[in-house]
Amino acid sequence: MLISKNIVVHLSYILRDNNGQIIDQADASDIFEYLHGHENIVIGLEKALENHTVGDKISVSITPEEGYGRFDPSLIRKVPKYEFPPPMRNPEPGQFMQIEEDGRWRLWRVDSVDSQNMVINGNHELVDQDLHFEVEILGVRNATSEEVDNGFVVSTLS
Repeated sequence: MLISKNIVVHLSYILRDNNGQIIDQADASDIFEYLHGHENIVIGLEKALENHTVGDKISVSITPEEGYGRFDPSLIRKVPKYEFPPPMRNPEPGQFMQIEEDGRWRLWRVDSVDSQNMVINGNHELVDQDLHFEVEILGVRNATSEEVDNGFVVSTLS
């Protein structure tokens, strides 16, 4: 079965930066699965995996435009604490918050906090970076109707 839209993919990977340092990895014992064609992984990697199958090993370098994008200064915001519910008003710098805006959820990192405000940053920590993946495809299967409807994997490969 070839990887295409609505296929659940189980893979292992090593992600490196331009200096060859490992940024992230998942080996065969990790359950790293995603639903192909639903933007659940960076678009450049999703494109590179298209039409591959179990056992394929690929190496791919992805530019920021097809990875985590370019730095966007509009995603740095100074927000009054009172705009957040009480349990969210005193986060630690470096903590993440998921915030809905215009019907879309985005993960925001707290950059700083003072007595009145917090500065939040919606740029991904790998913004502006090339991504170098080594990937092995460990399993593929058709997605369930529930997974297709939800846009993400609900169950795991066995």
